Amino acid sequence: TLNNMLIDSFVIGEYDVLTEGLNRLMRIAERSEFKSIKNIASRVFRQRYLLLINWTLRQKDFEKALEWIPEIEAGLEQFGKKIEKHHRITFYYLIAYLLFQNERFDQALQWNNQILNETKEDVVKEIFHFARVFNLLIHYELGNHNLLESLLSSTPKYLKARRAIYATEKALFRFLTKLLNHVDKAEKQELIAGFKNTIHELFQNSKERRVFSYLDLRLWVGKMG
Repeated sequence: TLNNMLIDSFVIGEYDVLTEGLNRLMRIAERSEFKSIKNIASRVFRQRYLLLINWTLRQKDFEKALEWIPEIEAGLEQFGKKIEKHHRITFYYLIAYLLFQNERFDQALQWNNQILNETKEDVVKEIFHFARVFNLLIHYELGNHNLLESLLSSTPKYLKARRAIYATEKALFRFLTKLLNHVDKAEKQELIAGFKNTIHELFQNSKERRVFSYLDLRLWVGKMG
């Protein structure tokens, strides 16, 4: 019941109720009547931090979440396989995304690589797909342009073998390819302006909104000038 209340409070934006609910959630594991529930401590950990991360993402308060990352990393190590694989993959992606938004690109790569290095894409397949696209942005920001050129060839092939490629993704692939062609400063600014307009138009298309749930390209290109 509490779990449902927390999720509903988040969805409808009742943040006072959500805050109180999270406080109650933290006290559950300490109560004797709940200690017989299997993996109660790991379940409380998982639900608390997934909600907190998604809350900061919704508010675009990316810096605030940095203080939780060491705690989440410690919890993932402590609970191990008690955290189900689909939740662990979700944590990896969300943390990588938060680090990216805070311009900690090396650390973002490390967390995203934990997804890319998984041998079986048997859960939350959508995250695996978007992690590949996200990988392009990370390597662009790291200046790994030779690798990025190779990834711009392999990533569309990877996606095409698994699902239809979104128009937003195709626009991103074209944009990055053009940026790699040694454009001068004026050309780069023109490319950025054009991509901003394209992304704005694509965001209005309900069929493309799923991409922005995982990668808000408006925020990324907005920082480019």
